[in-house]
Amino acid sequence: MSSSTEHDIRTEIRSAADRMARDLTRRVADEPAVRATLRRGVGRRVEDPAMLPLHAFVTPYLGDLHERPRPGWSPTPGEAVERAFYAVATLIAAQPRQVRDRDAEHGPGSGAAEERGGADGVRETEGPASEETEAFVPQDSAESHDVPEPSEPGGGQGPGGRYGLGSTLGTAVGEGLISNADATEQRLHLLCRQSLDGVHAQLPRLLAHARVQGARTDWGQLVLDLARWGGERDRVAKEWAQGFHRSLGTARHTASKNTETTENTNQEGSAA
Repeated sequence: MSSSTEHDIRTEIRSAADRMARDLTRRVADEPAVRATLRRGVGRRVEDPAMLPLHAFVTPYLGDLHERPRPGWSPTPGEAVERAFYAVATLIAAQPRQVRDRDAEHGPGSGAAEERGGADGVRETEGPASEETEAFVPQDSAESHDVPEPSEPGGGQGPGGRYGLGSTLGTAVGEGLISNADATEQRLHLLCRQSLDGVHAQLPRLLAHARVQGARTDWGQLVLDLARWGGERDRVAKEWAQGFHRSLGTARHTASKNTETTENTNQEGSAA
């Protein structure tokens, strides 16, 4: 597959996912029936009969993207693309109310939540949850933070200037939204070793925790990364791991500089 064809495929998937994220973010905030319908799909496979009502909301964006041949995206590239769109649609709907309201006001992937929800923000869903998924819920609790909303997390951008799950988690840890860097990195590594079924089973709990703590999520990039999981898991895993450490380092450096500036300002004020 030529690099130009690969670029076109990925650009098309991410563009469609961006439109879906913008539209569904508004709809789940304003329409309880839509929110409830999408939320019931968390953790389910697309062919599950319970997913039938979701097709009306996802198919207009997915189109035939999952049916086109994708050389190099084996195995089951179509399944991975299709599941990526449906999974992200359900995750957008499954967020706690304060996160939905924040996104509806500021756009998908905005800054810190105004108030904290539980770490298991998707337990209100009606989708299946395994014991393995339950065990994946992060246990660290961070205090409330008010974090300015950047246009992109600096230093953590992945290919194409977008940021993936690793950057989301690294920035959240670096800004103090999630308190345990080692545990978060271990959970990310565990996720990166999963099969297509495994990543879809474990992702909702980890992402829900990060979101209620105020982490920003690039939904369009998440769709693309999950779409690539069928044939490029190791490559996506590498990008997530690198993004985690880049964003963590950048966020910590920024926090250190801000603290230094504040201390200098306070010292100057005291001297005056």
